[in-house]
Amino acid sequence: MQPVSRFLAGVLLVASLDGAAAPVTHLQYPVTKRVPVTTSYFQTTAVDPYRWLENASDPDVVAWADEQTKLAFNYLSTAPDFASISARVAELSHTGTTRRSLVIRGSHFIYERQTPPEAQPSVVVRNGIDVTERVLFDPAQNLGDNVEPQIDEFVPSNDGSKIAVVTELPGSDDQTIHLVDTSTGTLLPETIPHVGGGESQVAIAWDGDGRGFLHTQWPQNADGTYRTTGMLVYHHVLGSEPYTDTYAFGRGLPASAQYHLASSIDGNVTEIGVSAGDGVPQTIYLRRGDAPFVVVATPDAEIGSSQDPGGAFVGDAFYAIAHKRETRGEVVALLPGGFFATAKIAVPASYYVIKSVIPVAGGFITSDLDAGDGKARLFDRTGKQINSLPIPAFANITTLTGDPSGGPIVTTA
Repeated sequence: MQPVSRFLAGVLLVASLDGAAAPVTHLQYPVTKRVPVTTSYFQTTAVDPYRWLENASDPDVVAWADEQTKLAFNYLSTAPDFASISARVAELSHTGTTRRSLVIRGSHFIYERQTPPEAQPSVVVRNGIDVTERVLFDPAQNLGDNVEPQIDEFVPSNDGSKIAVVTELPGSDDQTIHLVDTSTGTLLPETIPHVGGGESQVAIAWDGDGRGFLHTQWPQNADGTYRTTGMLVYHHVLGSEPYTDTYAFGRGLPASAQYHLASSIDGNVTEIGVSAGDGVPQTIYLRRGDAPFVVVATPDAEIGSSQDPGGAFVGDAFYAIAHKRETRGEVVALLPGGFFATAKIAVPASYYVIKSVIPVAGGFITSDLDAGDGKARLFDRTGKQINSLPIPAFANITTLTGDPSGGPIVTTA
């Protein structure tokens, strides 16, 4: 069994401050116009009168948001203790360094680190848990002092040699991919804009050799602008111009389609999970090599959602948490050319609620809930349980990660 280490995690301090606002007879909220937009979701028609608010670059949206912000600030600032509370919150925010979102690939421990008064976290790496950290991507330094982007997420290549860092500017839902060489910290020259945002977040899946990756991107209009519906999947080769990226998937799907992408550690099998809207279970597509993507599970299997990838690769099989037959979840092994109804059940349903699957060398871990408390079980690739991880009896698991190619399993609870 692999060693279990504890990773230094930040502490979230939640302060509850009381203060009565001055009496307000009424608030004059900005008028929110209604512009009905009709969309079909698998034979179901929905009308959304506020879709226009999703276009953050629309001057009307900017003006509406500014008015909302001004209204809220003017109201809150009338509280008798507003000045003292603001000062105290500012003081409490200058806490110690926090570290989160750990991913292990080979010898690389990659995660976000933030030390107040830094406005945004940086992506850092250490080659081993007790080795000195190196900064890989600092938004202020990499993108210029006059730019204040935020890091939405980072996705390392399967061997950890490269990372794709996704950023967006404050007040914007438009996401951009930046690429960094992990060994040197060098920012690669190409950036890929308009890859997601808002409810349709970016999705990325690296090739096995780390020389390219699949990514989402908004379609481009004839005038050079980009739409914010009808997201598609493209393939990018490192060192090439992003405008040469080749189309891979998505045409003919509903304009509201949202994606999760994943690939096996060797890159032989790729998965695309497509959700038709927020909270809607996914359709799972798999392909081997460069073959076409084929459906292996429909939303009826109740796997994942737009917010939940619903599983992970263990070897060449996508181990998905399905809820169709068992509300607490069972893990099924989906393979290219197979289908959910006949897929092998790797982990049968039990008393535990299965929350996620974490690949490790020789098998996988399930992160579970036991009446609200976090649990973790270690399995080999056949689904045979090897052990339970030493999680405290009453704990919430905040980090649980490992490396499919070997190395430690890291938990914080």
